[in-house]
Amino acid sequence: MEGLVVVLIIVAIIATVAGLGYYQQKKRTEAWQRVAAELGLEYIAPGAGLESRFGYLRLFQQGHSRRTTGGVTGDSGDMEITVADYRYTTGHGKSAHTHAQTVCILRRPALDLPACYLRPQRRIADLLGKLFGGQDIEFADDPEFSSAYVIQGQDEAAVRALFTPQRRARFAAQRGKNFHFEAQGDTFLFHTGRRVPPEQTKELMQQAIEMLRVLA
Repeated sequence: MEGLVVVLIIVAIIATVAGLGYYQQKKRTEAWQRVAAELGLEYIAPGAGLESRFGYLRLFQQGHSRRTTGGVTGDSGDMEITVADYRYTTGHGKSAHTHAQTVCILRRPALDLPACYLRPQRRIADLLGKLFGGQDIEFADDPEFSSAYVIQGQDEAAVRALFTPQRRARFAAQRGKNFHFEAQGDTFLFHTGRRVPPEQTKELMQQAIEMLRVLA
């Protein structure tokens, strides 16, 4: 009898957690739909497949169980803007970890950026990464910038040419803020390493556009 009670308690807990997750996703979906209506954008339903469309970007190649879970998109004339929730999982079983972030993707045909990736430096983890051959393009003449960020890219010479002293100074001034971006050709992706409320879509767009202006 006691065993049955334990099983029923476990089932109740699982059902409660699942129900809470469903409710939270439902509320977030409704928030994305409101934002789409308020900003005159198109609503992106869960499962829209940004990970397929933008599969050439680093973020959409990481982990497994990749999924777009809602967002908005629109075209400003010379630039396509997409803001959406995206998640993926690394590891399996007990070691599995789900990473969730709200991304802003800007596409402008006139852009021709070298493939590159920037994020804040994590001292111990990145030190170990370097010991095992992890890439981090450093600038010997700019230790403040190099100690603040990890930069990676396929064409190191092109990436170095992109990050001029003036641009590095702009990014160094942002030190301490948690933001990640990557660029490739006509595409620029920006996020802050976490999900943000859909109501903050305009702020996230502005951050991404300002960051792109520094590079282009």
